[in-house]
Amino acid sequence: MIPALAFKDRTADFASDPRNTTGVRAAFDLNLHEFRRIKKGEDFFYKISLITINDLKLIASTSNGIYFERGNFPGVELMLPLECREGYVEVDGNRSCLEPGSKAFFHGFGEKKQCTTGSGVAINFSTEKLNATCAALLGVDHEPRISVNVQTPSLEVRDIAFLHLFKSIFHQIDATGANAKLLEKLSVDDSIYRLCVGLLYPDLFLTDETYNGKRPYVRPEITKLCEFLAAHLTQPVTLTQMEEMSGLSARVLQRSFQKAFGLRPKQWLRKQRLHAARSAMLNPNEHTTITSMAYGFCFASPSEFARHYLAEFGERPSQTLARK
Repeated sequence: MIPALAFKDRTADFASDPRNTTGVRAAFDLNLHEFRRIKKGEDFFYKISLITINDLKLIASTSNGIYFERGNFPGVELMLPLECREGYVEVDGNRSCLEPGSKAFFHGFGEKKQCTTGSGVAINFSTEKLNATCAALLGVDHEPRISVNVQTPSLEVRDIAFLHLFKSIFHQIDATGANAKLLEKLSVDDSIYRLCVGLLYPDLFLTDETYNGKRPYVRPEITKLCEFLAAHLTQPVTLTQMEEMSGLSARVLQRSFQKAFGLRPKQWLRKQRLHAARSAMLNPNEHTTITSMAYGFCFASPSEFARHYLAEFGERPSQTLARK
């Protein structure tokens, strides 16, 4: 049984003859030198789907056993083996066995040979964009350079299951009908770039330490916005209003908050409201109730407030009030 494609399975290019490589050549920019079945005499089955979001290209493929060679290409590539039963990837003489669900394969310029059985996804990045994303996430003055040497990063680091995070993005592609314009507006390409940087540098992104002793740079627009929000925690505010108040686009606003606080804007605001509510409940008056705290700090309901409160402080609002 051939595994399904990671995305766009129903509209994928299908080939039952290795000489029919139209879809493959389109995915590889016609830079294909050789393409054939691994074992002669067996039925051939190959599926491939492609989607491009801005300068990011994602190629999903599945087969019952293929071997191919391709030439150099501009940029870097991440290989995600999903359900490969066997195979290897070789770039400029550096060969690595594919380990489904365990390790990815990251490489830069160079001729590539690949032998696989099963399904996987190749992600082609812009080197400049990948470096810029790394610099933005680290929040440092200089621009760190992503190494384009062959790397085999682990897909699970501590409690972070990177493969599941990538798969959730593939599901999002299908959920939008693979609409590239909509995916662009949802900043899916940016999410993939950021996820890839985290995969390559997990020690930098899974700790609370600063990089080279430097604190992340916080834009003055974000500082002013946070000061306003902190002074108006009982007033509802939308992301659109945050964008208008800061003068930043949706993508820059999200990225700036993530870089400065490790949280999205709404997450940061919810955290401030929870701490303000806790302070009020530790010093209550006759009007202090869980309901008044929930609606007073713009939560949709007391149950939603209680759920987030428990996650933040490890105790229920009623337990905090009971202290007084």
